[in-house]
Amino acid sequence: MPGEASCQINSFFLEYVISQETEENIFLPLEISVLKGEADQNLRHARQHLVIGSTWRRDEFVFAHLDFSRLRSLTVAREWRSFLISDRMKVLRILDLEDTNVTNEDIEQVVKILPRLKFLGLRRCIKALHTLGVVNVGIRGGIDRLRELKNLNQLNKLAVSGIKRKNFKELVSAIEGNSSLESLTLQLHKDNNFECEVKVLEIASRSNLHIKFFGTEMAALEMLKVHCLNGSSLQFYGIEHPRSLKHVLLRGSFDDAVKEELKRKVAQHRKKPLCKVDGPCQP
Repeated sequence: MPGEASCQINSFFLEYVISQETEENIFLPLEISVLKGEADQNLRHARQHLVIGSTWRRDEFVFAHLDFSRLRSLTVAREWRSFLISDRMKVLRILDLEDTNVTNEDIEQVVKILPRLKFLGLRRCIKALHTLGVVNVGIRGGIDRLRELKNLNQLNKLAVSGIKRKNFKELVSAIEGNSSLESLTLQLHKDNNFECEVKVLEIASRSNLHIKFFGTEMAALEMLKVHCLNGSSLQFYGIEHPRSLKHVLLRGSFDDAVKEELKRKVAQHRKKPLCKVDGPCQP
């Protein structure tokens, strides 16, 4: 039939589809549509999985007239165009853009148009990507994803879920060389064998710094040291959550408003930690 062809599916991509079979009413074998070569005027319905091949000439008219009511997953090869996503893709859960030319602005548009998206594949894309999340590294292929983060050296904001004992060191290795990172959100995996045994947390930053604590993930934390260099700004969120916190030390050049706001938030902690604000740090 027109528009049909064989194709290979990324192993992680296939595993995700299978894992969501019951929840999302997906049943294998997958029904696949492929766009390649010249525009196919006879193709009217995108099946459960649509592959846009690198040879397809990106005919916006043809794409605009496709029925996406059954489309659960979409793979785009090489050339990305903004019209390749649509608010008519109401049941789309998986978007694989590996090896494409997407930009940071494209990703922002994807997230805005497809708020129910569960998986976004960006391997070997956008190195100038500024914002990325939430990246689940707790499933098969998670270590490879963490290693890919090393290439995104312009990331400003990163959110990672699925952190376990076995991938924690890889996470640290992935982000420790990124001097542009301003915001890091971590969600720990519910693993009986993994505890954050961190009692002293020391953070140094040369850029704008946002520190967020959620729930009881840092329950053992007793001392927080923050060193901000070269006029960087600072914001704290949830500092009342680490239940064992005893000392907060802030070093850097900040105006009185920042200092008073920090002291106010620390004062809300039930154990009333000692809060000390020192003078400027030397680079």
